[in-house]
Order: sequence, then structure tokens, then C-alpha cells
Amino acid sequence: MRSALSICLFVIISTFPPRKTVPAGHQPEIPPAKSCSAESLPSHHLPSEGPFAQPWSAEGLSAKSLPSHHLPAETPPPEGPFAQPWTADPSKAKVLFTVKGPFPFGTVHGNFSGLKATIRFDEKDLPGSAVSASIDAKTVSTGIGLRNSDLRNKEEWLNTDKYPLISFKSSKIEKASKDYQAVGELTLKGTTRPLEIPFSFTASGNTGVFKGRFTINREDFKVGKPGGSVGNTITIELEVPVTK
Repeated sequence: MRSALSICLFVIISTFPPRKTVPAGHQPEIPPAKSCSAESLPSHHLPSEGPFAQPWSAEGLSAKSLPSHHLPAETPPPEGPFAQPWTADPSKAKVLFTVKGPFPFGTVHGNFSGLKATIRFDEKDLPGSAVSASIDAKTVSTGIGLRNSDLRNKEEWLNTDKYPLISFKSSKIEKASKDYQAVGELTLKGTTRPLEIPFSFTASGNTGVFKGRFTINREDFKVGKPGGSVGNTITIELEVPVTK
């Protein structure tokens, strides 16, 4: 039993490598410990300050400190200024209309006054051009007092107390086969319909003249009784002097 234990101890001890003997006065050199500082550690080994990560404020961030793919996209600038404004001269503006009248009157000629308009127009900036205009319906005049009274007061015709304005507002100005065209909506007697107005513009220094001509169907705007001896087509002509 004791003999077997001795053999086991001998086997275990023999497995350890022999200890090197260091001569007196020859101590092994131990390399000095490197200092541990923020500068000597990789950034991913640096501890955060305090129990939580360091907060960042909006002031601490700038375009220079962010990668380019984190920067917000720049808002594109507007496409140039709007077209220049023109001021209409209501005293010289002409709004004329003609319609086939009942027998024996033939063609009826009339006009409106009291034009109010906001006009922006530049032949080189049609997308920035626009027009908004209105006339006082009560100014309708055909040269015959009784007919004027009927047009102004009867619901069958214009009823100008109930519908005081006739107005047009463009949605776009575009080049036409000849001159230009204002695309928009006409409101007459409380009814709004799409309308295209072909027009020309002649400039002379700081002044100019807009001229246009178009037609409407009176029944589309509930003006007059359907059918009858009055023509359905009303032709309207415009001549509007303007200044810058």
C-alpha cells in the first residue's frame, strides 16, 4: 500500500518541468508597466462617463461633424421669381359682348365696366404668370334701359343683387398656336365652368395691352330660358391696357 502510494507521487512529481535556478545577483528583468490612459486605449475600450453614456446636445452636432450620408437633403431653391405684375386701367378697359337677339332686334351689343384684375405676365416666364379678374355685373349695358333693367333684376337673366360679380381665375398661362392662352374657371351667376381664353399681349416700354376673345354658352350658366329666340352663344371681347 505504501509502496503503491510512493510510486504515484513519483509519477506526478516527474511530470512538472524542473525549476530553473537563477544565479545570485541576476534577477530577471521585468518590463515596466505601461501607463493606462485614455490616449493609450482604443476608442472602443474607453468607458463612458458616469453610469450612463454621455448625452449629446443639438449644439454639439454640426454639418462638419456628421458623415455626408447623415446630412439632411438641401431644399431646392424656388424656380425664380414670379412674372412681373401689371396694373390694369379700369377706366380704359373694354369688356364687350354680342349675342343674337330676338327678332326684330338682330344682334345685341353690350358691355360691362368696373374691371378689377390682378395680372402677372412675362413672355419668358409663363409658369409664373397668372390672372385673376372680376367685373361688376350690375354695370351691364345694352343701350336700352328696359332691357338693362331686365338683365340686372330678373332671376331669369343675371339677378345682379344676388350674383354681383362675374369672375375669372387662371390655373395656368400657356403658349398657344397663336399668341397665348389663359386656362382657368369662369364664375357667372353662381355657376363655375372651365374656360380657355386666347389672348395677345403688346408691350411698349412700361405699358402694354392685353386683347382676348372667347365664347360661352349662356345655358351653361343658366342665363335666360333654354331655347327661345335668343342665341345660345355669347361672344366676349376684352381689351385691357396695363402699366408696370
